[in-house]
Amino acid sequence: MSPQPLVVEREGSDWRIRRPHRKTRTGCNQCKRRRVKCDERKPICTSCERNKLQCGLAFLTPSRVSMRPAALQTRTSTPRPPPTTNKSLNPPTKKNTKTTPAATTSGPPCLNIRFGDMDLRSAEILHHYQTVVSFMITGPKVVHVWQTTIPHMALEHKFLMHGILALSALNLSVLIPARKDELVTFAMISEQLALPPFRSYLADDQKKGNLHAVFAFSHFVVPYMLNMSGSLEGPMGKVPSYEGQPHWFHALRGYMAFLYNNWDALVTGPLGYQMVKSPITPDNKRDHPEDVHLAKIHEILKPGPELTARDKWELEVCGTALEELRQLWSGPYMLGKMGIVGMIYLWPSKVSKEYISLMHKRRPEALVILAHYALLVKRMNMLWYLRGVGAKLLVAINDELAEQYKPYVEWAMNEPVE
Repeated sequence: MSPQPLVVEREGSDWRIRRPHRKTRTGCNQCKRRRVKCDERKPICTSCERNKLQCGLAFLTPSRVSMRPAALQTRTSTPRPPPTTNKSLNPPTKKNTKTTPAATTSGPPCLNIRFGDMDLRSAEILHHYQTVVSFMITGPKVVHVWQTTIPHMALEHKFLMHGILALSALNLSVLIPARKDELVTFAMISEQLALPPFRSYLADDQKKGNLHAVFAFSHFVVPYMLNMSGSLEGPMGKVPSYEGQPHWFHALRGYMAFLYNNWDALVTGPLGYQMVKSPITPDNKRDHPEDVHLAKIHEILKPGPELTARDKWELEVCGTALEELRQLWSGPYMLGKMGIVGMIYLWPSKVSKEYISLMHKRRPEALVILAHYALLVKRMNMLWYLRGVGAKLLVAINDELAEQYKPYVEWAMNEPVE
């Protein structure tokens, strides 16, 4: 917390000096539960990091935005209640509304959003979702579900409303660059408000009535994280890892797992219109010209006589992941650009946990395969929430690889961004 100056305020005929307090209400839940001081200035507080706890500040955002004003600077006649109240040294007295100080911000805008609020900015962003964003996240046959049904559902499940506002604000920030800082801040705060109740619903098997709202929110989380990864610097643009803040690759994998595990229940709900199980491509169709680049990767998957049994097994795991990628690669030739979007969502859910572990360990063969997946993300750079995502991941992979493996990702690295 930055030091705040003493504030002199007048109440009736008395003058008094009010000292700023150092207590906050924005610390993480772990520190609140343990009743210890929370270093909220960091994305993950020092206490949680030292005790290896899941910090409540590690949200699905590249950085945390403070919801508290930096200082009390001006006065207005009808102020809104600030998010924190300063305790006076004198006994509390009746306030005169004409002289009560109001909270203002310095630096990035502080959007004091709480459950139940719907100010003009929120109404503007919700309108943008219904008229623009809802058409971008689904096909024309089911757009009415995302345009009308989901916002109506969000009136009952407020975490879903915040998810809608977060994604819509990000899209609006792309269309109106002059308001980018304001809208990105709004989006991050909205997502920050939504995640705790969302995780609570996700962990409670008894709340089956909220299943459709949870799935709808997770449908917004994936493009939200992808857009943040492409537009901001942070760990989400690097090679996937479980360390630090969540990565969009794992969000995609979790989204698809949730879909598969709850398919029978979801297909009977409002989102059942768009849920159709069908293969994206014919089995083992590899007669497209680009398969030669994927087949070349098998050169580094051949086990040598000096390798251990463990190394040979790891190469087999990488070979299985490569074959799954080759099998899906025909999608763009069968379905055009939508085939690429399908591959971006499908492949992370198809690879094994063993391959994910090798990817986290930065096994070079696993990273070469991941680079060819990143090329597909790079090719969809025209989608607003995928802009810059694939190119960043490719650069991160190339930086991790030794020189002997870089020729195998040169094709993906050199393809120009559309």
